[in-house]
Amino acid sequence: MRKFPKALILSTLAVLVFLPRLGETCGPFFSTATFVRAHGPDRPMADFARGRIGVVLPDWHEAYRLVAYRYLESKPLSAGEQRSLLEHYDAERHIEPPDWTGKAAQGWTSAGAHYNPAPDPTGLTDYKQSQSEFSSYSNCLAPAFDTAVETLQDRARRFGAASPELQEWIRGQDTVFSNCSGGANIPPDLPATSNPLLRADRAYQIAAAHFYAGTSEGHEITKGYEIAIEHFQAIAADKSSPWHSISSYLIARTLVREAGVTAGDGQTYNPAYLAKAEAQLEAILNDPAQQSVHDDAEVLLGLVNYRLHPDQRKAELGKLLAGGKPDIHFGQDLIDYTWLGRRGISPATDDLTDWLSGGGTPEHAIATWRRNRSLPWLVALLWQLKPRDAAFSEVMGAAAKVPPTSEAYATVAYFRARLARESGNDELARHVLKAARTQSNAFPPSAIHLFQDEQMLVATDFATFESSLWQNPIEYDDGIGDIVPCNTADSPECGPQFSPAAATLLNSRVPAEVFARVALWGTFPANLRQRMAPSAWARAALLDQSKLAQQVAEAAGEAQPALRPYLQQYAQAQTREERQFAAVFAILHFPGLRPFVDSSYPRTTAFQKIDSYRDNWWCRDVGSLEEEVEYKNSDDDYQGKLMQGTPAPHFPVFLDAGERQRAAAEWQRLSSYGTASRALPRIAIDWARKHPEDARVPEALHLSVRAIRYGCEDGKPNPLSHEAFTILHQNYPKSEWAKKTPFWFK
Repeated sequence: MRKFPKALILSTLAVLVFLPRLGETCGPFFSTATFVRAHGPDRPMADFARGRIGVVLPDWHEAYRLVAYRYLESKPLSAGEQRSLLEHYDAERHIEPPDWTGKAAQGWTSAGAHYNPAPDPTGLTDYKQSQSEFSSYSNCLAPAFDTAVETLQDRARRFGAASPELQEWIRGQDTVFSNCSGGANIPPDLPATSNPLLRADRAYQIAAAHFYAGTSEGHEITKGYEIAIEHFQAIAADKSSPWHSISSYLIARTLVREAGVTAGDGQTYNPAYLAKAEAQLEAILNDPAQQSVHDDAEVLLGLVNYRLHPDQRKAELGKLLAGGKPDIHFGQDLIDYTWLGRRGISPATDDLTDWLSGGGTPEHAIATWRRNRSLPWLVALLWQLKPRDAAFSEVMGAAAKVPPTSEAYATVAYFRARLARESGNDELARHVLKAARTQSNAFPPSAIHLFQDEQMLVATDFATFESSLWQNPIEYDDGIGDIVPCNTADSPECGPQFSPAAATLLNSRVPAEVFARVALWGTFPANLRQRMAPSAWARAALLDQSKLAQQVAEAAGEAQPALRPYLQQYAQAQTREERQFAAVFAILHFPGLRPFVDSSYPRTTAFQKIDSYRDNWWCRDVGSLEEEVEYKNSDDDYQGKLMQGTPAPHFPVFLDAGERQRAAAEWQRLSSYGTASRALPRIAIDWARKHPEDARVPEALHLSVRAIRYGCEDGKPNPLSHEAFTILHQNYPKSEWAKKTPFWFK
């Protein structure tokens, strides 16, 4: 049987604050593919808990960096610490604990029904309304019900399953639990002639009932707690009671509860009551005779110190979490530690807290690393190192000595390769990446994808570049809040996709002929060729590269057969101006046709269908969604320029100078078009004014109004809608397209 202190009515852990989940917003909800987990480890979380940490990123949430620190320091989590971590965290940050209380309450109800033919018909609810009508708290916790079941079974053996004593014990316990959700019901005292054990149990039941009630008839809110303390003190003095050894602890626990209900405005706890609890707990821990409750007293004292002495408590937790000794409460301590860090506690005084701050300034990081030469601090340096830094060669040299057997190897190799590339040493970057690939079986998928993105940038030939462009997502968000791991899902979202880095390069850092070459490459995944070939045609056509457009036209038609008639019209166009109109006329028909590829948020609506949430054609950035690239554009004055901020991605190494120049010029030209809802109608209207006899004009004007209605907006009125509408109804009033266009839109 477990020790009584760990199975008591009064669980300490449940009163600790829990890290809230990120808030959810209203729809629409889109399926989102994930290639690299930016803020935490890959699933399954159990692999991370065991030390498969992969590439540790500086943007990981603090809790995950702390676990990584342990493994970088060669202080692996014990089995108990791993279990505790998994009880409190998943790969999305802190998780809600299982409903142990509900399960335990049901266990009590079932056990009681076995011995009591007439159970309490009112049911059992563990939540109690607080003084505020808008909140409640869990009053009776899982250990209360577990202890009641254990005691019931023990008393059934001692008293007899059908004995009056057992029925009296059950009535008393039902009265205790009737206070869980409200009320102030206290079991009656028993006659002096009653069974001594039953009387001892009843004394405990009375004390517990006052605790749960928190009040008594005609008294203020705290009176019940004061009475409970008096009863627990009496039990502690009765060494014949089976409950005497835990009474001192329960006094402290009652004081903690009382500190909560008497908190003033702006307070979470009343410090006066916490101070009393602190003194009680320290007395317990200093008394060898109370060894049986030392573990629970230590945990509760941690809570008290969390509130009374946050600096001290954070230092204690930092030392404990850093691996001083196995911590069976690792998960909860990790929550407390991270929350204390958010409260503006004083600067770090220990290595772990200092490291978790990000290493401070580069000067501080280099000084600390030179002093201790630890792997965590080498990683912290690599996170912030720049090729121009004075310590660059020294740090890169140390990074080269980290062996593949080290837990830090994946992290060090990734940042070493990236820094080598950024310094212009592509040869070293390729060397590091080649060595890392030999160890890839030991890496989680996110790490492999990070290495692949680096390989794409330093590839010296097209084949190597092409083979690095696509990845299988590691998971996807189904759009309604559920994360679906791709190792267990049979879904199109889990098939080959362009990584965000690959989409960025293809859209903005390669010339159209390379873009088209990728689309036509025989070994490229079929689903990506199907998506990319029409985009390659649209890109070439919008850039007026007619020969290139013809080269990819067949593949584009195979990918989207409905596009073929419009491809033929483009091929038959006689002038540059007509080709431009033919390209726009084709694109207007297909809301899914755009001159770029997408990545994490692929368009899922059918190619020829309007998407209900305006995911049609393109916005002013022509595919450079900020979530998917490493640079920013200005919403106020965007001319296709890569704005200052996070550096723009490098051109792939295998491109020659001419190809890089063409890629930059083409990207600027495509970007200068602005939103499709302005660019396409503008060209269509211009053609309509110059060539009113063209039979395609009425339809093009209708489609222009539709594109403005359903295309991406830029926040400004679009006069082209009214212009297209007016020309259509003035010049072609009896056409079917005028009839299909009864309105224009601002």
